Amino acid sequence: MNAWVQFANSDISAARLLYEHGQWDTSIFHSQQAAEKMVKALHIHLFGDPVPRVHSVEKLAANLDAPPDIIDKAIDLTAEYIASRYPDTFLLTVYT
Repeated sequence: MNAWVQFANSDISAARLLYEHGQWDTSIFHSQQAAEKMVKALHIHLFGDPVPRVHSVEKLAANLDAPPDIIDKAIDLTAEYIASRYPDTFLLTVYT
């Protein structure tokens, strides 16, 4: 589990730095990665290995019976993450 937390902390540090420098799309990418890795770390803590080979924070959180507000935040994060991967979609999100 510790490796997942370390990787998540690295992603969140990168996300903060990128955000501070106006690199919002890449910051969102690292934010999603941090959330995914932290939820996987929690899964290991609660159930042991192996971690589900799923990249949806929403599905991972639902597997842990997360409260509805956490699921809602995961859905929002996923939407922003997907938008950040496609320049035409991301620019519409940021500038309109």
